[in-house]
Amino acid sequence: MPSLQQIRAALDGSGQAHVLRFWSELSEEEKEAFLQELGQLDLQRLEEHCQAAAEAAGAAPASSSQNLDPNLEPVPPESMGSVRRSDPESLAGWEHEGQNQNLVS
Repeated sequence: MPSLQQIRAALDGSGQAHVLRFWSELSEEEKEAFLQELGQLDLQRLEEHCQAAAEAAGAAPASSSQNLDPNLEPVPPESMGSVRRSDPESLAGWEHEGQNQNLVS
């Protein structure tokens, strides 16, 4: 497993140093697991992907929003479920439904 210093250098070299921003807040077990996950990343490929995505976003024509349906609007927040705003009974029902859907798949 790569060391924290190796991971930090690799992340910094690929423009992803922010990934370790909350490192000090992790427990020792979380740090070890996170280092293992980070050690499996192909940071060069990740950097290339991020650059390509940024270029694609920058290449989108400024008038692309004119192609959207003028009647299209975001879903109002009150129409969406939220773990923070829901009562325990609703959460239990959603969990049960999720388990049922998993059994069907």
